[in-house]
Amino acid sequence: MDSAMGQAPGTYAEIEDGTVTPSPEYLLRLARVLRLSEADYEAVHSQLYECAAAQSLAEDVPLLPDPAWQEVIENQSGMAYLSDRRWDVRMCSPAFAGMFPGGRPPKNAMEWMILDESVRDTVLIDWETAWAPFALTQFRAVRLAFPDDAELQRMHERILGDERARRIYEDPSAVQVHRAGEDIRPMRHAMHGVGHVRLFMAQPDNAPGARFVTLRFQKSDGAWT
Repeated sequence: MDSAMGQAPGTYAEIEDGTVTPSPEYLLRLARVLRLSEADYEAVHSQLYECAAAQSLAEDVPLLPDPAWQEVIENQSGMAYLSDRRWDVRMCSPAFAGMFPGGRPPKNAMEWMILDESVRDTVLIDWETAWAPFALTQFRAVRLAFPDDAELQRMHERILGDERARRIYEDPSAVQVHRAGEDIRPMRHAMHGVGHVRLFMAQPDNAPGARFVTLRFQKSDGAWT
């Protein structure tokens, strides 16, 4: 279950035995993965938090974050982008666009990370150990939370059809959980060359699965951008 949810080993066991109380966001994702009924989900939510759930289990949840996020992105001096639950890049800062040749960011961040052969071989350094397990753990969790999303299913089929990605995707030991500020991964920046990037992620309240990502790039001389 921890692998399916993209969590550290032991997380589900701690929640199951009452050692840890899950966040409402985790409970929502877990309820979808376990296919709980709306009534059972509401009962568990009320028991844990003593209030009604703010969001239904129904899959017709908003795809796009609030447009007000555009102002947040525009005020970022560094690299930042906002994607929907399918990893389509909806907004990005000029600095983020500058990561890519010609200043053109990819349409879909996940497919760029996982399925673009040139990216795997030249941009995301140590792709098989530093990048693919991290990205595919995220993808697995979101796909299980939204099993009826046709676009996520299409991406799932592409991953299964790609030998390099499939090998890691189907490996139960290849799970990497995001830890804010601790994720420092090697990459080749289009403008700054080889260095390391530090990732920070947050989720907009009104669009489950969407993500606001900021990145700091450390150049080979140690300077951060």
